[in-house]
Amino acid sequence: MAHVRQQIREAFASACTSLSTTGANVFQSRIYPMEKAKLPGLCIYSLTETSDDFEIGGATRLITRSLTMRIEGYADDITNLDDKLDTISSECETAIANSSTIDNLLTDLKLASTEVRFEGDNSSGAGVVILEYAVIYTTAFNAPNTAK
Repeated sequence: MAHVRQQIREAFASACTSLSTTGANVFQSRIYPMEKAKLPGLCIYSLTETSDDFEIGGATRLITRSLTMRIEGYADDITNLDDKLDTISSECETAIANSSTIDNLLTDLKLASTEVRFEGDNSSGAGVVILEYAVIYTTAFNAPNTAK
């Protein structure tokens, strides 16, 4: 079984696949080149993680992990770019909030920040909306593949 971090990333991707605006253009990678043919599309990946461990009854050591998950939504509709990025953001936020698969892996989840920017030049660039989620989950010290 995969690390819970991977399970969370996959659950985010699954929740965001087949959305009205981005469809199946969902990639679990930070380095996938978003070609024009793949726009609009999403890149979903984990960014950073910190952890604290503690014991329960002196026997089982658990790790509480704080993970930052990132969703980058790309679009190239120059005339309605901000509207398209806001639509992508809305669809992703709704999908993540309504995913029971994600909920079953986590202790807590919140949208920590949103950034909107333009990359490239005025005639051939793409806009991107970046959603960063603060994710809290717990695993046993010796079993990072199982959420507690």
